[in-house]
Amino acid sequence: MESRGKLWCHGYGTIELNKPLVNHLELSYRKLEMGENVLTQKVKRREQRYRQDKPFPVFENRSLINTDDGLATGYSMLAAATFVLKRNPQKLIVASPGATHEAYKLIASEQRINQIVILVSDCKPLFHSHPIMMNFSISQMTMC
Repeated sequence: MESRGKLWCHGYGTIELNKPLVNHLELSYRKLEMGENVLTQKVKRREQRYRQDKPFPVFENRSLINTDDGLATGYSMLAAATFVLKRNPQKLIVASPGATHEAYKLIASEQRINQIVILVSDCKPLFHSHPIMMNFSISQMTMC
């Protein structure tokens, strides 16, 4: 699940900056740059740990579904969708059991996403998680 108020999300070379939060916190370019460097190193370590130098699957001309257990801000999903879209899928569907209206609007702004499926949506403020996200548990995760 997305962290509440995440500054940016990294999708393997794709960074989506949460500009409203950056402005709210009055962060300098230097602090953002330092944070980006830390985040990039973290992503590289995770990629090595989980992927073990295996290439990414071929997405070209395939229909894909990106899922997340809940969209608080939408930036994690946007980064993931941007990553997938760079690999030319035939169709991209985004799905989540819950999302804020702000997250939905952010995802919907990416016009190359073919379909968005959200089961529960409400009008909570931008940096507030929906209760469904707080109680949603995953018993098993699978990495491709």
